[in-house]
Parts: sequence; C-alpha cells; structure tokens
Amino acid sequence: MRFRTLTPALLLAASAFTPAMGATLTASAFDHAVAAGQTTFDLSLDGTTHHIGRLDRVDIEIEGPDGAAGAMFTAHADGRPATIVRLGQDIDLTFDDETTARDPGAAVSGMARRMPAHAANDVLPGAENGDDAARDDGRPGEGLNVYVFLHENARERDHAKFLNWYLTWWFSEMKRHIVPGKHVRVFLKDAVPGLTDMKMNDGTMNDHLNWVRLRAVDHLRHREGDLPGMSRFILVVGPVPSSWLSGALGAAFGRAAIVSNTANRHVVAHELGHTLGATHADSKMFPCASSMADNYFGILSCRAYTEKNRQNIRNYLKDRL
Repeated sequence: MRFRTLTPALLLAASAFTPAMGATLTASAFDHAVAAGQTTFDLSLDGTTHHIGRLDRVDIEIEGPDGAAGAMFTAHADGRPATIVRLGQDIDLTFDDETTARDPGAAVSGMARRMPAHAANDVLPGAENGDDAARDDGRPGEGLNVYVFLHENARERDHAKFLNWYLTWWFSEMKRHIVPGKHVRVFLKDAVPGLTDMKMNDGTMNDHLNWVRLRAVDHLRHREGDLPGMSRFILVVGPVPSSWLSGALGAAFGRAAIVSNTANRHVVAHELGHTLGATHADSKMFPCASSMADNYFGILSCRAYTEKNRQNIRNYLKDRL
C-alpha cells in the first residue's frame, strides 16, 4: 500500500499573520498562531476565551472522512492540562480532567458504570493469537495505522470533538512513551456502505467483529489496492446493540475492535490496547482506572496505560514497526 502524504492541516503561512502575544484568536486564526510558532495566546471558542500556554503538537498524521488533514496538540488552557484538535474547518478544546457527559450517546466519561464480569474478558477467543494477528507482520517503517469507522447511529458528527475526547491523549501516549519515533496515523471514516450502516441488532457481538474485520479489509483494498500489516480497525457505534452480551460496552478480536460511545472515556484505548498486546492483568484501578481496567462508578479514568501494559505494547510492536 502506498501511503498518501497527509498534508498538514495548518496551511496558512507564518508570514501571513503573526499574532501579538496574548492576542485573542478565533479558530480560523489558530492556524496562523501555530505556523508562526506561538505557544502562548488567547483562543476564543464558542463565546469563551481561553488562555493557551505550553502548546505542543503531537507528531500524529490525521485524515478526516472527507480527506481533510488534521493536527493534535497538548497544551495548558486556563492553567489546566488540555488537548486541542484541528480538523478541516473545526477546532475542539477538551480539558484532561473533564468528566461531564458528552453528546452524542450520553457517554458517561470517566465515571462510567462498572463493566460486568464478561467485559473483563472482552478479548474474544483467538484475539491474541488468531489468524489476523499471525499475519500481522507489517513492513518495517510503515508504522501503525488506525482506521476508525463511525457508525451512523453513533451520531458523531463533530469529528474534531470525537478525536479529542477519545484519542488525542492515547496518541500522545503512544508517540511519547510507547513507540517514539515511529509513524502513527489515524484515518477517520464514515459513510462506508456495509460497515457504518450495518444493522447492529442483527447477529452477535462475534458476528459484528468479524464483519468489521472483513468489511474494513475489503473497503481499504478496494480503495487503496493493498493493506499494510500494522493496521487496526475500530467501529464506533451508539446505543449498545440488544444482541450483545448483557452489559457489554466493547470487544476486540485480532486486529478489529468495536465499542459503544455510551461507554467510558478510555473505551477506545481499552479495545485498541487488546489488539496491541495489552492485558487486563497488568491494569490498575486505583487511584484511577488505567486504560485496560474496568471502570467503576466514582473511579476516574487515568487516560493512560500502566507501565507494564506500555511494555506489553512495546514488545508486541517491536518487530512489527
């Protein structure tokens, strides 16, 4: 597969506009500030002005459903750790400690209900050593490619907000603490016939995972003509399908995963972790729930893997990236 070069989302030249330190910027002027090398400025979003400091771009390649490139940043906003996503014409700022529910899906973020017993085994049989994993030898230098498919019932229309809530901190951890120096790409996709519109109440969770794997491969091969070994597919749905096991919020098998956006904030990282060698056994619950832990009411998400699971992922990716 030939990777398309993801054109930087911040296209405006630095020379075009250099904001004065402390100037209040709109979303459209954010690009200018970044291109000019500004790391401190005021950003006006939705009628609220935030003081941005310590802005640092995460070395991630992003492509939205329409082909638009994007960018992710860590920062401090109003003195609190935050992340910023710029995608297409949209920009989103999310605080790291934010725990309020988000639309759509009334997701319950860090204070999710406890996942029941079966969800503690949400890697289905064969997931860690199945045929997908056995063929997942990759090609050195091509990196990790994550394809996120948004089911139409998930109602995730604000793509910048979706990426910011579920994935910015995950990618930052991957790039800075787990596989620094390696390529990591995310491709956000919607309106994929047979995948993002499939009937979620038909078939079992196992069926859904198998459909995700097969249909994602077919879609990408039809579009790209080839498929890199180090690819991961995740389908994000809205309400939990009635055919899933009671209490299930997500599952993984081989290189495929599926999650409901009614789950906690680390559900995407949790299921992706399963596809990369992370385990429940090496998670922790206190003082916060690490990415591979179940989530109990009142326990906030750490938004990070434990060091043991970071090492598990490093070991898994060692000869694949």
